[in-house]
Amino acid sequence: MTAAAPNRLLWIIMGGLLAWGVFLAVGTIVFPGRLAIYRALIIFGCTFMFVAFWGVLLLMHTRSSGRPKT
Repeated sequence: MTAAAPNRLLWIIMGGLLAWGVFLAVGTIVFPGRLAIYRALIIFGCTFMFVAFWGVLLLMHTRSSGRPKT
């Protein structure tokens, strides 16, 4: 395994989490109600914020550790 493989794996996992957030958000729209779209936006927004925060922390860690960016 090369040094770039773990970092790439993390980005794949983060993409999977975003896809899962989209899946959950679409699932909330199935239930009728006037607030269905708001529930979907809240779920996807929370998922996106979590993945974005995780990505920022990974970038900060990569820069502070002195490893080359990939």
